[in-house]
Amino acid sequence: MFKRQKLNLLELIIFIGIYTLLFPSFGCKYTPQEITHPRIESLPNEDYFTHLIEVSRLENQSEIEIGWDIYSDTSNSKKLPIGAYDYRNSQNLFLTKDELFLINSYEYSIDRIDFEGNLIQRIGRAGRGPGEFEEIIAFTVSDDFNQIFVIDRLEIEVYTFNAESKSYEYDFTLQNIFMEAYDICHLNGNLYVSGFDINRELYNDLVNSGSHTKRILELDNVNFQGPILKIDLDNKSVVNDFGYQYKSEYGFGIYEGILSQVELSCKAKNQSIIAKMIYAPIIFSYNPDGSENWAIRLDGLRNKTSIEKFNPVQGVGWSKLANKGFYDMSTPFREVSNSEYLVMQFEEVKRVNKLLAQPLEERPMNFKTMLLNTNNGNIEVLESSRTYFHGYMNGVTLYSNYDLPSRQRDFRYIKNERH
Repeated sequence: MFKRQKLNLLELIIFIGIYTLLFPSFGCKYTPQEITHPRIESLPNEDYFTHLIEVSRLENQSEIEIGWDIYSDTSNSKKLPIGAYDYRNSQNLFLTKDELFLINSYEYSIDRIDFEGNLIQRIGRAGRGPGEFEEIIAFTVSDDFNQIFVIDRLEIEVYTFNAESKSYEYDFTLQNIFMEAYDICHLNGNLYVSGFDINRELYNDLVNSGSHTKRILELDNVNFQGPILKIDLDNKSVVNDFGYQYKSEYGFGIYEGILSQVELSCKAKNQSIIAKMIYAPIIFSYNPDGSENWAIRLDGLRNKTSIEKFNPVQGVGWSKLANKGFYDMSTPFREVSNSEYLVMQFEEVKRVNKLLAQPLEERPMNFKTMLLNTNNGNIEVLESSRTYFHGYMNGVTLYSNYDLPSRQRDFRYIKNERH
């Protein structure tokens, strides 16, 4: 009897194994897949773009003179003690003529500091009410420095400068505009937000649904807005949504929204909104009304696509973390004030293969520094450097060195007397 029972158990194990191979849905829950995103073949064809730029073939043109210096003689630089602040997103640092605005993730605030590192004002605090923040995503400052706009989770808080107190005070909050936001900029009294919205009632139903299958199927019907929202501050409402939408392999609305997110910069000098896709090597220029001006595709960057773990059941936040994008080791757009230029930096492609065999601590931080002309989309390479460029205004250049072993940045600034 013992032998017969053992044989039955062995037969059952073999039967289940064969059945599982032939019919993988037997007794199985949903299994995540890994899908590379975005795929080059899924992007628009070459005729769509006004520029196709092979980045790896661009040569250094450091002799270009445009009236300002990105990297000057560092012997004239001064250290700026701001290493404890947070720099996760594109607008986490804003440079004015004599002070900086930075996100303080520990105090849930926007801090104003001078070039000696002294605190001028702490804007906001932890909490859920007016003038309080739960999680600061990004912020921007108006052209006249009169207002500050802060994305805090699902809303935007607006602060206005009080001339008597010489400080920014809470003004009002914009709510029910987006479900997910990444970046923000200001132009002509309007806000432009990199984000998207979906049918909230449908989304809540999906979250509360006990059926995983229903969630997956219904996500195909999610409606979301364009990746760039234009907000009229006078009416406090969205007046337009526009921008290129990258389609997910499986067409889920939530994924399409996330995959279409961009880093934003508003340029008052030529009245344009510049959008660099986070998950695809494309940069767009839009007019204030949302119409497209030019589009460039950057080829020859690090050949590393993002990985989308195909599991929409987990929702927006999970899938966003699963994507890493083409722009690994790059800084976001950095302003060259009162000009048509933006600065981008990418780790040099030629060094990638050599770096794979090197310990992280020995990895050299050399970057290819690119100057983007927002008038026409032309890109020129200035030089290679081991420093990050953070901004330029009124003769002040802010940069930092990054120490890999300690994971610390050494911030410095240069005051160029020529300006």
